Amino acid sequence: MRFREHSVKDGWSDWQLACLAVDIRGMTRYGGTFKAEVEPLLREEFTAEELLRADACLAASVPDTGRLTATENRLDPAADNDTRWLTERLQDRLGTAG
Repeated sequence: MRFREHSVKDGWSDWQLACLAVDIRGMTRYGGTFKAEVEPLLREEFTAEELLRADACLAASVPDTGRLTATENRLDPAADNDTRWLTERLQDRLGTAG
């Protein structure tokens, strides 16, 4: 089965496309397989370009908490208070404060 050739979602943002892709992917039944159940639905609903945009949006929304922790670990003990404050706020926001 091929992807939809023409978009029916002109003007949709990447976020809107990503939300629909998550909804469709959430339809998989327990014991079912992705290819058999969800992939055909995605191909009927999206153009190839739209699905790439949706997946890129989802990937970009995952916070890189490991990178923040590595940054904090490399901070000079003499780092200014603003730098420490910003790092702590980022950790609080991402839920990684230890």
